[in-house]
Amino acid sequence: YTSNNENYFGDLPRQVLWDSSQNIEEASLDVAQGIIEQMETCEDDDLIILRPHSYGVSQVLYILGLGKRFQDTYPDNMFVKIYKRTFEVFSYTGAFHGTPLMNIVCSSRLTRKIGKFFGKSCVPSLLTNTINGPTDYVHSPGVPTYLIYSTDRSGYYGALGGIISKYKVSFFSFFFRGTRNQNDNTLPIASTKACASQKLMKKRDSTCKKIDSTFFKDYYHLTDKNHTEFLTDKEIMLMGSINED
Repeated sequence: YTSNNENYFGDLPRQVLWDSSQNIEEASLDVAQGIIEQMETCEDDDLIILRPHSYGVSQVLYILGLGKRFQDTYPDNMFVKIYKRTFEVFSYTGAFHGTPLMNIVCSSRLTRKIGKFFGKSCVPSLLTNTINGPTDYVHSPGVPTYLIYSTDRSGYYGALGGIISKYKVSFFSFFFRGTRNQNDNTLPIASTKACASQKLMKKRDSTCKKIDSTFFKDYYHLTDKNHTEFLTDKEIMLMGSINED
């Protein structure tokens, strides 16, 4: 969620740079072009593995979903080309349903100005409603997608995690029962676990019906690294690869 993504994943290879302050319809074109450019450095018949993070996961779902839908109608479209070459996706704390933090940023002219001052624009595609997000357009990536999610909300001194923990929780349940909505300090886990609905998830190991149970699978649960802390950890970022080189 920044216009400057240089070294976003440290020194890991094949990074795709794009402006994540844009809405998904615009941003996905830049993401797709970046993926195509990386694909062109591979052999023509090589399959690819995509490893997006956060809002980047939304872009990948959108690209693959539309690529799957239009593969017969528009075979030369870059979304279709990416879909046909993608072997699997590792989704790192993905923003499938946005974040209540964006609801706050976009809620008024004042909050939009404050957000802009801190370099955080209002991005409707990251709202928690179902009108602007990726799942409003597509419901299946068409390829195996392994969900990596975190329940460590310690980042930013716990302030943002504290805000999200109140999302979908009643006043009584929060203050008298201690009910919390589990999150990684940026996204509730109902979003990162690709749940079919934005349900309240009270426990770290809560489960849910997936957007598409065929392709979305819970894969790895981070408990000691929050939303961004693992991005330069090669062991995590290259986990499960069929080619560790």
